[in-house]
Amino acid sequence: MQKNIVVSSAETCVEHIFNVQEPSDAVNSLSLRIDISLKNPGTNPVLDIYSPATVAYSIPFIKDCGEDELCISDLVLEVQQKMDDGKQPFIVSSKNRRLTFTVKLRNKKENAYNTRIQATFSENLFFASSSLPADGTEVSCQMVTGHKSVICQVSYPVFKVGQQVSFDINFDFNLKNLQDMANISFHAMSESNEEREADNQVYLSIPLRYDAEIHLTRLTSINFYEVFSVSNIPFTVNNLEEIGPAFNFSVKITMGSIPVKVASVKIHLPALTKEKNPLMYLTALDTDQTGGVSCDAKINPLQIGKTSHSTSFKKENFRAAKELNCKNTHCNTITCSLKDLTLKGEYFVNVSTRIWNRTFSASTFQMVQLTAYAEIDTHNPELFVIGENILTIPVTIMKPEEKAEVPTGVVIGSILAGLLLLLALVAVLWKLGFFKRKYEKMSKDIEDIDEITELTKDKD
Repeated sequence: MQKNIVVSSAETCVEHIFNVQEPSDAVNSLSLRIDISLKNPGTNPVLDIYSPATVAYSIPFIKDCGEDELCISDLVLEVQQKMDDGKQPFIVSSKNRRLTFTVKLRNKKENAYNTRIQATFSENLFFASSSLPADGTEVSCQMVTGHKSVICQVSYPVFKVGQQVSFDINFDFNLKNLQDMANISFHAMSESNEEREADNQVYLSIPLRYDAEIHLTRLTSINFYEVFSVSNIPFTVNNLEEIGPAFNFSVKITMGSIPVKVASVKIHLPALTKEKNPLMYLTALDTDQTGGVSCDAKINPLQIGKTSHSTSFKKENFRAAKELNCKNTHCNTITCSLKDLTLKGEYFVNVSTRIWNRTFSASTFQMVQLTAYAEIDTHNPELFVIGENILTIPVTIMKPEEKAEVPTGVVIGSILAGLLLLLALVAVLWKLGFFKRKYEKMSKDIEDIDEITELTKDKD
């Protein structure tokens, strides 16, 4: 502000009125400086040469901090993760991309002026929003330009003695910067003198994992087939058709919203039984090379079709095995690498196999399930999780002509049940007096016979 005044022999006073709307410091005094100079410096001096040309003043704010006007506050800060079920680590997904914290602040001593809470967070987080306290206390949060921090003004200009406030602050995950930890520090401060600094800071470190949102699905050429005991199945195989029926399937890999750049798929095929009988034979493999999918596998390792192959089979009993899989058979593995994966992308691995018909024709069973399976993993399993990373690929094989075998347990159980039924019948008849009447009748008959015998002796 600038104003011209005319100096005379009498005292001259000039009044200026100004308002402080949003002072950055509501505790320390406002500084005021007055500069005095001649309007026309070239004229004769009219002021005392020894009088100061500049005068500085301080205008204090009115503070309610006791007679000493020294504000000593005691801020207590508490921060708790909201909706925390106690499970660690925190799983980040497209439906769970936000961290929410409940911030509680209270003042146990004298008024705290220009109270604020600063939250500093790691690069894998964004400040999203904050909620208004239910009691109407003013809380305003703003990002600090050029820094990964946000400052929340609390009950400006004064956070009074005994006052407390609670509000929520939200952070979203930066999916372009994936890390295994989210770090956030909260610091409560004011322009008043703080009695204890220890309870003014809260540091949180939250372990993270990311749901890769990768899904495996399958499409198979057949779901089941029937096999019969025939003797003309050749021991020498000249072409693929002579092996047995074709079992072809396609494994589809669907990506989600979480950026996963590299993954691997392994497809396990049951190859040999415990008796070394062959089960499933890989004949072809097709992948989308342009989509960054490449696989390593032994295709038609016996070169069937180019050369003849002689094989032998041992009779086996599959009645006790409901399923033939990699737990009870030897499996061959197809290993596929997926690179440069895109969000929401779809990728395919097409597998062609033949089922060795002779193995099942020579074996004893009524129905058994032959199961291959695929599994997927990421390049960083410590950072990513996959909900269901294993996909079973079954085909049911039936042998209608095979007679059902009555289990030994069923036979023994039937005998025991019959004995128990007989004992129960005997007990009921005994209770009804059936055996007692029979006994009395038999006793009476014996007595009658004795009397007849005596009479016969007397006549003689």
